[in-house]
Amino acid sequence: DYNLASKDNKWTGKLFYHHSIDQLKTDSAFAATASINFAVPNWEFSLLAQDIGANYNAETGFVRRKNYRRIAPEGYWNLYPKSKIINKHGPGFDIDYLWNDLYGALDWDANLWYRIGFQNTSNFFIRMRRDYVYLFSSFDPSGSNGLKLPVGSDYHWNSVILGYQSNGRKPFFYNFQSRLGEYFNGHRQSIDGNFAYRFQPHFVLSVDFTYNRIRLPQPYNSSDLILIGPKFDITFSRNVFWTTYFQYNSQIHNVNINSRLQWRFKPVSDIFLVYTDNYASDSYTDDGINYTKGQPKLRAIVVKITYWLNR
Repeated sequence: DYNLASKDNKWTGKLFYHHSIDQLKTDSAFAATASINFAVPNWEFSLLAQDIGANYNAETGFVRRKNYRRIAPEGYWNLYPKSKIINKHGPGFDIDYLWNDLYGALDWDANLWYRIGFQNTSNFFIRMRRDYVYLFSSFDPSGSNGLKLPVGSDYHWNSVILGYQSNGRKPFFYNFQSRLGEYFNGHRQSIDGNFAYRFQPHFVLSVDFTYNRIRLPQPYNSSDLILIGPKFDITFSRNVFWTTYFQYNSQIHNVNINSRLQWRFKPVSDIFLVYTDNYASDSYTDDGINYTKGQPKLRAIVVKITYWLNR
């Protein structure tokens, strides 16, 4: 492993080569990555290159996929106007391209950006995106267990994505991202984001949300997928915290509650009491099993203790 950081902090980067040792699979058992970044006030550039072997075993780590090569350049131009509203703005691009020797191009995306940063620390972006995907297995883009697109097929599509993040210094802050355009052999409109209110210094209430409207031609399914996740964090003292998540997921017909009480009795030493509950949000059948609305799927109470041994 090698890490780069220049004295003036304009250049940063990382280089590593890892090889896993296995008596049965000795060839293509490596992972290599190199990245380089250059940043000054008006320009930002980066380049990432990867080569992951087909038989690489991360052992204690995690590799999302194997047997691919990847190149990902990225660049932005920043302009600083004399304005009381806009701090900086400018265009940019990024490309992410993956391939291997067996199939050639696996998937890629290319984006043209325009970013605006405001004086109050909020920011806005819009980008035009082109995607390509090759399917190694059959796939239902609607996420509704409908007819699947065939293995070995490939797809191109175009979309427009825009997003906004508000001033996070205020008690009420939010962000959202929306996507409009094509999707595999159909169309997709989506919006996701977060709303939060901070009751300083003890309480934060927030809501995460995602909505996807997917429309595919017959005989493939169309769907409306909704994910809503309220959350609250309460700080009773410097050592006692309570966090609770609620989540409704229309795709898997599930409502989840996860509540965690944490007591930090010593530095880096905690006792956690966690309650989790999953139940059916409506009546449905999955893998031959019939569920009725409100039926419990999984309930558990977990106690976890961590203790820091410090000599």
